[in-house]
Amino acid sequence: MAKPSQQHKPRGKEAVRSALTASATQLFAEKGPSNVSVRDIAKHANVNHGLVHRHFGSKEALVVTVMNGLAEEVNETLGPVREDEGLLDLLPVLLQDKGGAAAHWRILAHELL
Repeated sequence: MAKPSQQHKPRGKEAVRSALTASATQLFAEKGPSNVSVRDIAKHANVNHGLVHRHFGSKEALVVTVMNGLAEEVNETLGPVREDEGLLDLLPVLLQDKGGAAAHWRILAHELL
């Protein structure tokens, strides 16, 4: 998969937001939010760094957007809550997921450690 920075520049509000969110997700999962700058995210997304603030207001708001999106993916992966289901039943599902759940846990681990 090519990095967004190797692709064309995103045009339009939704394309820019999507590129920034995807880049932030990838970089946060690799390095942790504390170790990634707004400029890093913008460069990776192939946009001007001022667009992070324009579309999200702050890096913190972008972190919240990324984590909320990943939490939604985790919820979709797990499906509806069942009363007879415990954490040990859910772990195999979460650990096999290569998408949002994996990135979600990696970002949380970076911030906790």
